[in-house]
Amino acid sequence: MSAPMLDVQNLELRFGGVRALAGLSFQVERGRLCAVVGPNGAGKSSLFNCIGGLYRPQAGRILVDGVDVLNKRPHAIARLGVGRTFQNLALFPRQTVLENVLLGGYNRHTTGLVSCATHALGQRRKERRLREEAFDILERLELGRFEHSVTASLPFGILKRVELARALMSRPRLLLLDEPAAGLSHGLVAEFGQCIVQVREAFDVTIVLVEHHMGLVMSISDTVVVLNLGTLLATGTPDEVSHNPAVIEAYLGVAA
Repeated sequence: MSAPMLDVQNLELRFGGVRALAGLSFQVERGRLCAVVGPNGAGKSSLFNCIGGLYRPQAGRILVDGVDVLNKRPHAIARLGVGRTFQNLALFPRQTVLENVLLGGYNRHTTGLVSCATHALGQRRKERRLREEAFDILERLELGRFEHSVTASLPFGILKRVELARALMSRPRLLLLDEPAAGLSHGLVAEFGQCIVQVREAFDVTIVLVEHHMGLVMSISDTVVVLNLGTLLATGTPDEVSHNPAVIEAYLGVAA
């Protein structure tokens, strides 16, 4: 039996006297689409920052396809096949869509400075392959016509797809989406949700998303992980989680 794509084991993260994550453990099987939800302050962003190498937990393990990533730097984790988007867009507004997407692929290449300076034949071939790959991803996400558009000139919904395209350029096996529906209108949320589902199938990638939009979570997720105060409150299918009394209490409270 193969290892899960993501295996979080007894994760402890403290900021002074505050426990952001308190013995958190859960798994995500490869090829699944898993949503991580919970009230504000539940530990969702802290979890993502631990997986991506931005935070160093005090205890626990995070295995990505069987490899412990806790002692690795963010760029090394990315090379292991972990891609990420951010709640606040991290695009370069004065660059074109294609240029922004190309940046997602450069972590896969370690070309020396001499080759870059002399434009060696091998380097030019790599650049050509990267451009072909980037344009293919843009076409799959229905962004081909925006290839040469400066990102600052595009609407927010398009920019969300551009950031997703850039993350896919790193050829991730595990893709972390941080509140992908944030800032989108109701109609665009449903459209972007279908885009996420299509990406999972087309690119054979395991997706973990943090999201507050429960309609999106319930419509596209295979599994839902519910956090509360840094601990695992519940996990299961969307239907199982939505009928879990502990989840209902955490979100809605109980009658007086």
